[in-house]
Amino acid sequence: MDENTLQTPVKRLYSLDFLKFLLAVIIVFHHFQQVTETRFSHFNFFSGRIYFGWCVEFFFIISGFVTALGLKNKKTVNFKNWIIGKAVRIYPMAMISVLITFCACCLYRILFGIARVPFGLWRLFTSFTLTFVGGGLNVGLGFNNVLWYVCVLLICYVWVYVIQWICDRLKINPYYGFVVMCLLGVGALSYKIELPFFNNASSRGYMAFFFGMILFYIYNHFSRKILLSISTVLIVSVMFCIFFDKWIDNQQMIFTFMLFPSILIFSLSIEKVFKSKIFSFLGGVSYEMYIWHSAFILLYICAKKQLGFELIYTRTEMLIFTLCLIGIACLAYQFVEKPLIAKLKEVIKA
Repeated sequence: MDENTLQTPVKRLYSLDFLKFLLAVIIVFHHFQQVTETRFSHFNFFSGRIYFGWCVEFFFIISGFVTALGLKNKKTVNFKNWIIGKAVRIYPMAMISVLITFCACCLYRILFGIARVPFGLWRLFTSFTLTFVGGGLNVGLGFNNVLWYVCVLLICYVWVYVIQWICDRLKINPYYGFVVMCLLGVGALSYKIELPFFNNASSRGYMAFFFGMILFYIYNHFSRKILLSISTVLIVSVMFCIFFDKWIDNQQMIFTFMLFPSILIFSLSIEKVFKSKIFSFLGGVSYEMYIWHSAFILLYICAKKQLGFELIYTRTEMLIFTLCLIGIACLAYQFVEKPLIAKLKEVIKA
């Protein structure tokens, strides 16, 4: 591969789109309970036996897997086109979501006298540019803090290109580089390293994203039946341990390297079940759900406060909120994101 080589469009895996949608729903439940400080009598998505915040690792794994899928059949693309192609998909709606979340934070501060996120121009600027965490800056919380995942994802995309470029010149398999990045992520987390581009946020991304790329290699070089058998055993074993609260000594690592990859492989084994464009649509909607849910949780709390309702929340209320959010995400995806990205692509090509 020369310096201009990378990426190609390939067939879409609808099972992974559906997984992303389910993960987005779980993350919404998780943050709804966290922000509203709601605890149910049974099975909580926050402050329960399972920490559902690790679902972000699953997002990284899927992103890495899909990125590796895109690299399988290479097409000539220089670095500028590679990173612009990623940024055009990510930045427009993310920046709009930061603006709306900032307004929601202002309203919350007015009504409750408490700042959900410390206010400041630098924090606002780094939130807009998706640089507030993971890289050379360490601002901490962003105004739409869930976008930390997107900040790190962009860094991972840069590393992919760099590793491909270096490995091509050394004439070695780039997957050696991906393994190194995954191990560096694990090491940085284990030793609690906090350095530019190697800190808690970026290391979570490196560990899971590059393991997703490695998982793609494994999936294409080993027997599918054997992988499915191993995955089934791991899913049953992990769920058994969770149910009986035994031997789960490190949820983050167990989920990242055992449970999530096994669920992904199991999902791919039933890909035929998802042969419908509706799942592709849900995959696109999942991004909108993810980037918008923080703002709408705050707006919902503010609305209840203004209307004089008691700030108590039920499972039914959380479910209705999520269904409404899905509706909003569908509209945003179909009538804002898709036309906006199409227009930006036209401008870039011109």
